Amino acid sequence: MLIKRREPRTLAGEPPDELLSARKRRRWPRLRLSAIPRPVLIAAALVVIALVVLAVPAIGTVLTLKAGTDDLKAGARQLEGQGLSLTVKDTGAADADFVRAEQQFAKAESGLRTDPAFRLLSTFPFGKRQVAATIALDRSAVHVGRAGREGVTVANGLIAQKVLGPEHPKSNPGQEALTLLAAVSPRLDPVESL
Repeated sequence: MLIKRREPRTLAGEPPDELLSARKRRRWPRLRLSAIPRPVLIAAALVVIALVVLAVPAIGTVLTLKAGTDDLKAGARQLEGQGLSLTVKDTGAADADFVRAEQQFAKAESGLRTDPAFRLLSTFPFGKRQVAATIALDRSAVHVGRAGREGVTVANGLIAQKVLGPEHPKSNPGQEALTLLAAVSPRLDPVESL
């Protein structure tokens, strides 16, 4: 006893009426703004505006931290890249980078302490620890910038004594290292005091 199943009718590849009605039932209802109560819309708009007002200064502070970090790296690359052939032009560019980095980090610390977003974040225990750690890292970066400036002062003194620079006398590497250490040792006290 086999029952033959009846296939739905289709004309020219069109889906049967049963499938069309099932598709219509599965569609999601469209969200209409007129269906949302006006007070809910106003409250949502106020929340979005408040988030934007909080986020803009916070983003500015984060970008300032990044700019300070980039300036520190640029100054260090300027000093490291030339090696013993360092010139006054190179040290001047590095010093400018370190000064800019110190200014950026001072501005960022001010933002970390006064921006409303970071103040709000500091009300939570986890957020307070994060903001405090960021401020501590920021202060450390200021000290690194100052140490970089002292390093520039040391390098300029060595260039003036002809220990560094393109015109310094070429000798064996061991003798150059000893001369460099002898010239640098008395100048490291200001760097160590930071």
